[in-house]
Amino acid sequence: YPLGEAAAHLTGYIGKVNAEDLKTLQKKGYQADDPVGKAGLEQVLEEKLRGKKGGRVFVEDAQGKEIKNLAKTDAVDGENVTLTIDSVVQEKTYNEMKGEAGSSAAINP
Repeated sequence: YPLGEAAAHLTGYIGKVNAEDLKTLQKKGYQADDPVGKAGLEQVLEEKLRGKKGGRVFVEDAQGKEIKNLAKTDAVDGENVTLTIDSVVQEKTYNEMKGEAGSSAAINP
């Protein structure tokens, strides 16, 4: 993430699907240990950001050489998302707050 900690509260983070997540996500095709948005925009935009898995099924000989391809599904990347956060203002605000809790507003920066 280009802004790192300065925008972490906005971008959020991903983590692995756990047993609790599976209760709601399994019907959407998620499996245990799949990456999933846990907070912030990663969570809110999960369906756009998530791609589709790919895979292959093939036969190999005793030496491990592939001899026949049985099936192949190409992976599909998730969508790109562009944010309109003013990175200069965001980083300056983050640095000025020096780890203190609070909020800020920038009007016509």
